[in-house]
Amino acid sequence: MGNQIEGKDVAIIAHLTVVGLVIAIIINSGNKTAFGTFHIRQALGLYLTYLVYGFFWFVFLLIPVIGWLAGIALGLALLIMWVVGLINALNGYEKPMPIFGKNYAQWFSSVG
Repeated sequence: MGNQIEGKDVAIIAHLTVVGLVIAIIINSGNKTAFGTFHIRQALGLYLTYLVYGFFWFVFLLIPVIGWLAGIALGLALLIMWVVGLINALNGYEKPMPIFGKNYAQWFSSVG
């Protein structure tokens, strides 16, 4: 396949920010690639998970110590998922993110 994977730029852009995700979806709609679509779905799932986490963060703040630690642990897990997803996109791997990655591929099968 060589060093240049079709859709790699879309995959990387999708992981950078929510705005990047929107741009990646627009770019991919003009020239769909399986690699770009896979990473769009992974990034979309992660950003929506961040949104849910943000809601629950307020709940965690109400529970002294244990809630704070749980919130921090979940935040770190999401950060690790994001880093793994970005590294996979950079290296040309079509591997799901840890924890929810396989679900993201199924849940968002119509996106991309």
